[in-house]
Amino acid sequence: VRVREEVDVTVGSSPLSGVHDGRIAFVRVLGVSLSDEQVQASAGRVPGEASEGKCPAGSSGPYDGEAPCIACSPGSFAEQVGQVSCALCPIGSYAPAVGSVGCLSCPGGVQTPTKGAVGVWECTGEDPCASSETCGANSDCVRLGGQGFECACHAGF
Repeated sequence: VRVREEVDVTVGSSPLSGVHDGRIAFVRVLGVSLSDEQVQASAGRVPGEASEGKCPAGSSGPYDGEAPCIACSPGSFAEQVGQVSCALCPIGSYAPAVGSVGCLSCPGGVQTPTKGAVGVWECTGEDPCASSETCGANSDCVRLGGQGFECACHAGF
């Protein structure tokens, strides 16, 4: 996906107008050409290991997962390189730091009330799978990654 937008820029007293596709291919500052690394830095890339200009894990980029990269905010994460958006931590987990690549699980027996928790202090609700009475003796309680739980029946039941 490429974004095209009208760009109006004034340099000195001369206005410049045109269509910009969201990418910087060449920059000349005071008659000096910048290197690719300088162009990437000026585009606001997040440093880290990434290939082909993709945003590193822990960040996202609105242009096919490429720069400008934005670090995931607390309560969200991006596991892979080149993600378009960060995902909220599922119920039962939290991410306290900016730029998380995963979420931390709540201590046993408790859950977060909603997705996107930022700290362990939000782990306050009871875990329905903590009690063997939730599903009974002939099934197992299975957590559904932030979407509640289900009872999986044992064979023959």
